[in-house]
Amino acid sequence: MLFSSIPFLFYFLPIVLGLYFLVPRLGKNLVLLLASLFFYWWGEPRYVVLMLATIAFAYICGLLIDRFRGTG
Repeated sequence: MLFSSIPFLFYFLPIVLGLYFLVPRLGKNLVLLLASLFFYWWGEPRYVVLMLATIAFAYICGLLIDRFRGTG
């Protein structure tokens, strides 16, 4: 799916924007994460596993950085 394609402009984008503005503040990041994964899955499904692994790794690293911040 390209950014200028009909399915993106008339289906995907309005649905994602509608969901984004309908969910409470805490759920907005989840909507964007799932929409991004779906978008990349539509274009190249084999890379979604790599993206999930990268997201998990970055999240764990962020937690560790926060945990050990300020220690010598």
